[in-house]
Amino acid sequence: MRSFPAFLLLSAGLLLGCAGLAGEDTAESEPADTGTDNEVPDWQQTSSCEDYLACLEAVSPAEAADAEDTYVEDGSCWGEDDAAASACDQACEDLYGALAEDHTDVPACGGQATDTGTDTGNDTGTDTGNDTGTDTGGDTGSDTGSSGSCPLDSGTWSFTQNFTSDGCGVGSGLSTEVSVDCDAGEMSLTVLLMESLPITLACDTSGRDFECIGTDSSLGVPLAFEYVGSANGSGTTASGTVAIALDTVCVSSGTFSASL
Repeated sequence: MRSFPAFLLLSAGLLLGCAGLAGEDTAESEPADTGTDNEVPDWQQTSSCEDYLACLEAVSPAEAADAEDTYVEDGSCWGEDDAAASACDQACEDLYGALAEDHTDVPACGGQATDTGTDTGNDTGTDTGNDTGTDTGGDTGSDTGSSGSCPLDSGTWSFTQNFTSDGCGVGSGLSTEVSVDCDAGEMSLTVLLMESLPITLACDTSGRDFECIGTDSSLGVPLAFEYVGSANGSGTTASGTVAIALDTVCVSSGTFSASL
């Protein structure tokens, strides 16, 4: 019997077992098969992969659903190939570490309850205090200084007029030197004509909007100026409409842009 090949003995034992006639050879073959099965490791899902899936579920449920096919308890990682299972375990450990580093505020990724409480307290206290104090104070202070007290900052401005209706023949692209004065929230403009003829315009303001009107009769006839416009948030540029009237003789009107 021992001179026969092993696979013939196994085949004979199986045939005798099926016919209910297996003897000692059958009994010897069964423990051999069982022993062989027991030697194959039955890998189970590792704690690293459990942690990884829990963390991934917390930060990206869609990605977690895809990963479950591989790393869940009955996933493709856990079979009879110990090398593959070991590789999966290492992959889970590495992936979990990367997620934990990027999501330090997520408990499922290793964030501690005390850390979460500290972060929340700091964020709420600091952000609320700083945002409210700084933004409100800063914006209000900045806007108030340039647009809260007066729409335009005090100083010498350059107003460029483009007349689309030019009955007085003033011409487009005319730049005029304008002095802006802001005193206790009251704004006025002083327009310098021909380098020696200043005309003062009193202004009504509302937030960043202004309407300034003034007349002068130094030329022998009433000359009226009107600027209606809005300033930018910093109070250093503005734009709007302009009109000049020489008594009842003529009127020129158009747009203007101004800068400090």
